[in-house]
Amino acid sequence: SEMATRTGILECKLTATERSRVEYRDTARKLLAENELLQTQVTSTERDTIEVISYLKREDLAKDQMIEQLQNQLKTLRQDSRKERESLIEDFTYQINNLEKELHNKKTEVDNMIEELARVKDFRRKKNEMQKKEKSTDCDSALIPLL
Repeated sequence: SEMATRTGILECKLTATERSRVEYRDTARKLLAENELLQTQVTSTERDTIEVISYLKREDLAKDQMIEQLQNQLKTLRQDSRKERESLIEDFTYQINNLEKELHNKKTEVDNMIEELARVKDFRRKKNEMQKKEKSTDCDSALIPLL
């Protein structure tokens, strides 16, 4: 009976050990499946992260290129603007100089005309004086023979 008891105990232990081994295998399989799922998720997340970083780098590069293009356009526009401003200054300076020369010439003409007019007035005055003298001399000479 001790043997039967021992056998019963051993059978119970064997059954419990077998049950524990089956549970351990099931748990190990579940953990393995869960580990594979997590590994797949990590790999997918890493791939997504790499894609996002690559996209952001491409966008950053495109923006850098756009900034460089815009800076070059701005530089060209500034140069064109400076050249146009210099050209306008040169044109207006030329026009101002020509107008100043014309003004000087016109002023000289006006001064000459004023001078000529003064001479004409002086001439007329002298002519009138001479005519008056001549008339007065004519009258005197006409009076002289009468005396």
